[in-house]
Amino acid sequence: MANITVSGIEEVATISFIWSVYIGAVACYKKKMHLGVDFLVQLLPESGQKIFKALINLFLAVLAAVLFYLSIVFTSYSLGKPTSVLGISSAYVNSVLIISFGLIFIYSFKFLVLELKEIVSKPTVSGKEKFSYVEEE
Repeated sequence: MANITVSGIEEVATISFIWSVYIGAVACYKKKMHLGVDFLVQLLPESGQKIFKALINLFLAVLAAVLFYLSIVFTSYSLGKPTSVLGISSAYVNSVLIISFGLIFIYSFKFLVLELKEIVSKPTVSGKEKFSYVEEE
């Protein structure tokens, strides 16, 4: 049986906390549960709000892609570096960065595509397609 110390338990708790924070952030982002201040956005007309949302999603997709790349670089540097107590590779801890920023990129891209589809779709009246009315004589 392994010799379990308080320091080892603390390191496992810290690693678990790091993973839960990043995976939780992805889950909140997927369900659009993050807080935001949209006071100024609400002042825009509806078409402007859609365009603004698409631009935000584009920015977040680019940012997530950059962070995804940087997390791969960071994790590759930590391959040979063991944790202080357990002695496992730090790459196991840091790999959550690759997973979380990769997922955020995927969701941002998905949200961007959905916003763009909504922008280019034909406007509707009460949820039904517009139609032309021709009077009969």
